[in-house]
Amino acid sequence: MDFDEYIGTIMLCANAITPENWLDCDGRIMSIQGNGSIFTLLRNRYGGDGTTNFALPKIPNLGDARYIICVKGNYPMR
Repeated sequence: MDFDEYIGTIMLCANAITPENWLDCDGRIMSIQGNGSIFTLLRNRYGGDGTTNFALPKIPNLGDARYIICVKGNYPMR
């Protein structure tokens, strides 16, 4: 599978369908298991216990548009 975006990239999305490998920035709690790459970037900065779970950022919608975050893709290097 080929991923083009960097994990952790946030963008504004105006369509109703969330693209594959992206999730809404709705503050949802995620399990660290199975989501290790995005966890290493976010840690528990936005919530969660940092041991078994963490949260995605919660960014309010902008009218009908919403913010989404890439959770699977290229890992950003320093």
